[in-house]
Amino acid sequence: MPTLTYKLVLSQDEILYSWHRIKEQNMAWAYAYMRAQDDLTDEEVLRIYDNRLLLPFGFYVDNQLAGFGEVSGYNLQSQAIKVSPCLWREYFQFGKELFIGGSLFCLDNLGGVCCVGFTPKPNRHMLDILSACGYTRVAELPEACWYERKNKFVDCVVSVATRQSLLKARKQLQ
Repeated sequence: MPTLTYKLVLSQDEILYSWHRIKEQNMAWAYAYMRAQDDLTDEEVLRIYDNRLLLPFGFYVDNQLAGFGEVSGYNLQSQAIKVSPCLWREYFQFGKELFIGGSLFCLDNLGGVCCVGFTPKPNRHMLDILSACGYTRVAELPEACWYERKNKFVDCVVSVATRQSLLKARKQLQ
């Protein structure tokens, strides 16, 4: 098994590398703030992370950047952490392990008590992955997620994971 590691707050070079990979793999639609904006300049992408409300997050396999994510506080009055992952296709085989480990890393390093995910309901494959990673569906919000592929808002599934549910999911993967 390769070594899986995580890094919170990536360098500008890592952010730009990730953005270029996201564009190459046609995944810009997955980021709400980038609605149909896959032509953002490098400077505009870096500006998105300047305010530190969204923290750029890296997933690594054997010290190679394997994916990019964003971490943000779901609510400034709570200890819930929103984690939005994006893995490069060649690392999909490690997706569940990386997502569980990344979620635990965020809880450990940001002092959260749970992780929250917002997933467009049409992304059934991602909803299945979330369930396997210890996330429980807690609500559906009508037309709450932008879905670039359909160019409209679609229903959103809210999922939550606790440290215990993540550890249980990790154990089941082994």
